[in-house]
Amino acid sequence: MQAPPEAHDNSSEPKLDDGCALTGCDKAEELQRCSACKIFFYCTREHQVKDRPKHKSTCTGIRKARDNLEKQRQALIDQPDFRNDNPFENHVGRFWKLRETRPFMMALSKLAQAFQNSNYRPALEAELEVCMELLRLCPGDNMGVRETVPPLFIRLNKDQECYDFVKWWATTAKEGDYDWSTHDRYLDIKNADIFEPCNFINEKSLCGSLSLHACMMILKIKVVVDLIKLRATQNQIEEMSAKFCSETGPPPEELFLGIKKEKCRSSATLARPELFLEPNLTPKINALRKQIDSLSESIDRQNKHYIPALLGPDMELGPITMFQMGSPEEMRMALQHTWYAWMESFGTLDYLVLQRAGELDEHFDPDADMKDSY
Repeated sequence: MQAPPEAHDNSSEPKLDDGCALTGCDKAEELQRCSACKIFFYCTREHQVKDRPKHKSTCTGIRKARDNLEKQRQALIDQPDFRNDNPFENHVGRFWKLRETRPFMMALSKLAQAFQNSNYRPALEAELEVCMELLRLCPGDNMGVRETVPPLFIRLNKDQECYDFVKWWATTAKEGDYDWSTHDRYLDIKNADIFEPCNFINEKSLCGSLSLHACMMILKIKVVVDLIKLRATQNQIEEMSAKFCSETGPPPEELFLGIKKEKCRSSATLARPELFLEPNLTPKINALRKQIDSLSESIDRQNKHYIPALLGPDMELGPITMFQMGSPEEMRMALQHTWYAWMESFGTLDYLVLQRAGELDEHFDPDADMKDSY
């Protein structure tokens, strides 16, 4: 993965590109797909040609990875043991144990890597699809794909799916008698309560995954940022109602739902309509803050280098193949997985900086210009 940008700032509104892939073009209709990579879209041939110098290496990498995958797929099917069998369906759960499948699995992993280092939504969606196929074939995740999936969920604003995924690996996957050869209970946690205490998350509960640990904290911060903004919006609405509606009475709460929803960014928040009618969000905010404090302490115990490096001014990320738990190398690997999830999650780094300094109550304002938005 390429090194992250130098600026450690996500206080501006992040946005994935999902229209014409040429930087600066915001056209999202009547697009044509690149015939080579089949992932990137352009509004005109002129824009495709103009973007070619930037797109060429990615396009070539995706095309070569896809061609190699098909080559390995056919080679696997042509194996004598599989000529009258379908290994992609009949050997799910024990796929990795069959040595003949490993060149195919490596080729599938290479295809996922070809989609990396992009802020283009279709590329991230394609990477996630490939990663989930790797996990379908090999539920035990011998290739460490689970490190990549939660950051992708976050970048695609699939926060509930991310929470369910991380919780499953922290709970069900830790059961000593879990049967990895079947899909009966695999990743079966759905719509878990993102506000619940995360006592099941600690430095030992995720099979040593620092990336999953960090993603749980990103999720909790995203939600608490939304709730803080909702609370401020509610206070403004109450002031306006008292000032302008003293004679006619307050307007129906439903009139303000659109304004409140515009203040939220996490899909997990937007999926809970009861939050927008909650008269007092402070208890939920305080509970989430305690959970985030606990997660921060747990991450520090797991790897003391991770959060300081995340917030530090200088960072070099190069290829990492091996590391020891708690080492700077583990930190660098985890940052490679999670950096863009942090950067694209509005307000999370601001929150973390102030939390570490003990200055949240005095200075944290994720929507400082809100008073001018009505």
